[in-house]
Amino acid sequence: MKAPRVIATIVAVSYLAGILAAVEAIMTARTSQGAIAWSVSLVSFPFVAVPAYLVLGRSNFAGMTAAYAQRKQEVDALVAQVRENLRPWGIDVTEQSTYRAVHRLSGMELTKGNRVDLLVDGRRPSTASSPASRRRSSTPSSSSTCFTTTASAVACSRR
Repeated sequence: MKAPRVIATIVAVSYLAGILAAVEAIMTARTSQGAIAWSVSLVSFPFVAVPAYLVLGRSNFAGMTAAYAQRKQEVDALVAQVRENLRPWGIDVTEQSTYRAVHRLSGMELTKGNRVDLLVDGRRPSTASSPASRRRSSTPSSSSTCFTTTASAVACSRR
């Protein structure tokens, strides 16, 4: 009769440890995906997940915040330098409420003088409008659309 009671106690303690570790994982995980993954696994199968969490799941987030605190002045100086460099191109945020909202959300200056070019299949559109290029541009196909900015960054999306 003692064996079933011992097994029940071990199972109950394992599930309790899994629940407590899941709460701790939710409170300290760096990402929401990580918190969900750890909490689901810790509650679902604590016999495997609790030892794995004790070895692998502890985050170094506290260490990252301590490292940031040590270099905060350096980071603040770099942010101030970027803001100062952007000042000549800044937009007056009192002009439109949209500008104010974006400025508040981003915490950075909005700039004018930006340009975006739409590139189809990663090629610059030619100035000559030949019949072949018109046929090619009007044909529905699987093409990628790329945007280039003045900073030479390219962002593509597949259609």
